[in-house]
Amino acid sequence: MISHFLAVYLLRQINKTKIMKAIIESNFSNMNVHTVGLFVEILNTITSCANEDELRFQIRALKNKFINLGPAFNIGFGRNHMWVCEAGKKERLIFVEF
Repeated sequence: MISHFLAVYLLRQINKTKIMKAIIESNFSNMNVHTVGLFVEILNTITSCANEDELRFQIRALKNKFINLGPAFNIGFGRNHMWVCEAGKKERLIFVEF
């Protein structure tokens, strides 16, 4: 049987683990093959990352790999989130909380 103190300790350790949550908030309008491929690359990058640091690194690598990512999508980070919009639009396509 687990003591009360051990149970509290284990719950605190579990709460330290942060889980990223990605939400697709809207559809995008530029449905050409190139843009859809970039969108899939962004989604694959998000789902393959385990934490914020890895996500920031992988998005930076994605921007370097696909130079035309910038003209198609705006990607930004806040203190505890990441967002993706179509270039020239204000409505978010993807919102990631971490």
